[in-house]
Amino acid sequence: MTRSASPTLELRQMREFTRREKDDLTRLWTKLIWRGGTGRLYSTLYWLWCGFGTFLYLSILMAVKPLAAVSPSLSDQLVFAATCFAVLFICCLWLESRLRRSKYWTGKRIDDRYIVTADGLNLTGARGAFSCGWKNIEDILNSDRHLIALLPGNAGVFIIKAAFAGQDVERFSTEFVRCWHAHRDAGAWEHRP
Repeated sequence: MTRSASPTLELRQMREFTRREKDDLTRLWTKLIWRGGTGRLYSTLYWLWCGFGTFLYLSILMAVKPLAAVSPSLSDQLVFAATCFAVLFICCLWLESRLRRSKYWTGKRIDDRYIVTADGLNLTGARGAFSCGWKNIEDILNSDRHLIALLPGNAGVFIIKAAFAGQDVERFSTEFVRCWHAHRDAGAWEHRP
């Protein structure tokens, strides 16, 4: 027996996400994708790499002055290498952050539609149609600014509530959370011996 796919609630995105909202979502998502504990190792290695890069950069700069008296051309070469390292390092961090924001958050466009159905959540937008059944949603974050459904494989559905002005976003969010809990609880009863 299949459930009716008729929408119970629908939201339509009224504006693009602002840069600040994209930055906020990027920081939030970085925390959320590492919710399984994998992030500590990555974060530790990342900051060790940054620390070692800084140590190497400062060591080169400290060696430049004594080396200038012995070999000015080698000293100049080290200054050039340290400067290039610093510039490229900063550019890579900036570009990584920008690409991460642009790759996902710019896919959210005006007129994207989010529909709560008996079977789950349906999205239609610039990237096409997407359906997510209730059983595929691992967790939900519902705050005064966001509604985020966490999906397997570090994926998610993101709603910035301010981008849906003039609609009953709180009712949508409450119903979405309620339906997810109802289906999750019903699934737990089905799996009991």
